[in-house]
Amino acid sequence: TDAIRQGCEKAGLENVLLVTPTTPKERMSTIANASQGFVYLVSLAGVTGTRTSVAGNVEGLLKDLQSSTDKSVAVGFGVSSAEQAQLIKSWGAEGVIVGSALVKQLGESGSPAEGLANMKALLAELRNAL
Repeated sequence: TDAIRQGCEKAGLENVLLVTPTTPKERMSTIANASQGFVYLVSLAGVTGTRTSVAGNVEGLLKDLQSSTDKSVAVGFGVSSAEQAQLIKSWGAEGVIVGSALVKQLGESGSPAEGLANMKALLAELRNAL
């Protein structure tokens, strides 16, 4: 990761690393220390995409990760609604990462303009939840 970190620094970017549900507790600290800016907590094992609920183990993973770092933690993978974002925030996360739900808004719309409007509405809901 040294070459990646150097490339990021040269480009003025931060190298944000991920912790997953399968990351052992002792490795969480190493990853958190090496991560720049914040730490990305992947909420589930598997592929990303919208989900109807947040995995039940996320709260415990978040607590474990936060006990090993003073950096902000953002939770992603499967986050698709304001209710989920609010729940994750109530567990102590400083942010959420939403991707697939935004792409879905764009892809399932009748036109690019409608898709962008739907994305903007979802982002506003998420922001208000946090």
